[in-house]
Amino acid sequence: MKPEVEKLVFTEYESDGNFISFMAESPFGTYYIDYDKTEKTYSSYCQYAEIGLDKTLIKAINRVNDFHRANVLSCLSWQE
Repeated sequence: MKPEVEKLVFTEYESDGNFISFMAESPFGTYYIDYDKTEKTYSSYCQYAEIGLDKTLIKAINRVNDFHRANVLSCLSWQE
């Protein structure tokens, strides 16, 4: 059975002109989502990868959580 991976919790940490930024921290690094008010898109990334581009915050958070879960599980080994 695969272990459960805790979901990330994002908080707004910066609002600057055309952008609103959100951040979540984990033992594997910090994840970011930037909302572009002009383009009306959410861009997600971390220090070592661009994760994706979405139209809603919920989709961006889900995409980052999936990315984070894959990172955690790739570092672990388990028996099924």
